[in-house]
Amino acid sequence: MDMDTATQPPRLRQCAYVSPDGFRCKAVPLSGKDLCFFHDPESAELRRRAGVAGGRARARKVLAEAKLSRLDSRESLIDLLSETVQQVRTGQIDPKVANAIGYLVNVARQILESDEYERLAREIEALKQQLGLGHECLRVT
Repeated sequence: MDMDTATQPPRLRQCAYVSPDGFRCKAVPLSGKDLCFFHDPESAELRRRAGVAGGRARARKVLAEAKLSRLDSRESLIDLLSETVQQVRTGQIDPKVANAIGYLVNVARQILESDEYERLAREIEALKQQLGLGHECLRVT
């Protein structure tokens, strides 16, 4: 660290980092250093831990605030997707989380469709038995 930088008042000091495209960082350097928290190599591990902790805290906050919805109808799936889109647009949830929700909603949709198909198949079988058709194939002539 050069002496000119060290003797300037803190509000006038500026990080010495210059980006590859020639722009100088405008942050205030750490006390006794020429670089700010974001560019000081000795702060790398602390930055990483802060980022991880911040990500975990944000994830817990989103999970704590999330209302749990039943996913038992087409309408409930549409409601969840609509809410998720709004949360992404307002920055309330990470797009990666929204992507996972979208995938899981698709799985739930497939299950609902499968359940509907099975219900209709049971109804058709019941109607065939009521009509006395049993397990015979219907012929179209």
